[in-house]
Amino acid sequence: MVDTPGIRSFGLAHVTADDVIAAFEGFAEAAEECPPNCGHLGGSDDPDCHLDTYASDGGSVEQLASLRRLLRSRAGLDEA
Repeated sequence: MVDTPGIRSFGLAHVTADDVIAAFEGFAEAAEECPPNCGHLGGSDDPDCHLDTYASDGGSVEQLASLRRLLRSRAGLDEA
């Protein structure tokens, strides 16, 4: 749908962070192990995010990077 002629922008404001995470197989279940109020952004934003452990223990590091790009975009955070 995003590749449809005439579409000039695509936003995620109507999509919750939980919806984004649910689209990535295995990550929704792993996110249940995160501390309360975890934004799942990793690094210094969420140093105790369980998604890092999940990805390094057999999940997909590439999928985690894609998930976090979407979450950062949804939150209006610039890629650094």
